[in-house]
Amino acid sequence: MRPPPARVGVAFADIVTPALLVSMPVLEANEARMRAFLRGTGIALRPHAKLHKSAAFARWHIEASSAEPPCGFCAQTVGEAAACLNAGSGDVLLTNSLPRHGARRLAALAAAFPAAKVSALVDCDEHVGTLEEAAREHNTALGAFVEIECGQDRCGAAPASDAAVALAKAVRDSDVLQWRGLHVYHGAIQHVRTSAERQQRVDEGPAAAARSTIARLEKAGVPVPCVTGGGTGTLFQDLAAGTHNELQPGSYLFMDADCARARS
Repeated sequence: MRPPPARVGVAFADIVTPALLVSMPVLEANEARMRAFLRGTGIALRPHAKLHKSAAFARWHIEASSAEPPCGFCAQTVGEAAACLNAGSGDVLLTNSLPRHGARRLAALAAAFPAAKVSALVDCDEHVGTLEEAAREHNTALGAFVEIECGQDRCGAAPASDAAVALAKAVRDSDVLQWRGLHVYHGAIQHVRTSAERQQRVDEGPAAAARSTIARLEKAGVPVPCVTGGGTGTLFQDLAAGTHNELQPGSYLFMDADCARARS
């Protein structure tokens, strides 16, 4: 079911919990404001569905922004990716590297939605092999972004490293994977409190990692079609840095209190 508009009155006693309640006018204003921020920048919007995990909200988002639709959605799990595809999205990026069973589920989704672009992340040879095996098993193709480590020390190939170049070439040369670009995201800096510090953290982290890796890949003869990452907390700083041509904010739709404080 789609979220009911705010003008429809519902008695709290009649709501079956747990339930997600939102103010539709605020939601609509937040969505329109984000599109206004990015309009004319040449930077694509790829909202993250981990915020709502809902096909209904993804469908609403596509319809609400029909004149300027998102280039696609991010998802954190295969279930969230399925929700986005079922909502009508033609491009879903799962912002994780997947174990074998997850890759098989993602490839099955790609086979069920052959017109859609379905992608995941890789940061080692095993991830590339796992995605290739799953794509062949389901007779489909999967997109792949190389994850670049940019300060969290959590996952990703080192920036501008031999490993990053080798992974990009392996994806580019695969018969069942499609080279989509780089994923460079630092979640821990989304809630840094001051704008100046956020800018410094972005410049020294994801922006520097993206810039150096792009230069190394281009020198190796591998053009980078897309650099994706960023979030609500660092939106203005990501725009100022100018290294990403696709941003992944999600929290802006609901704009929780902590995100609002971080934006001040």
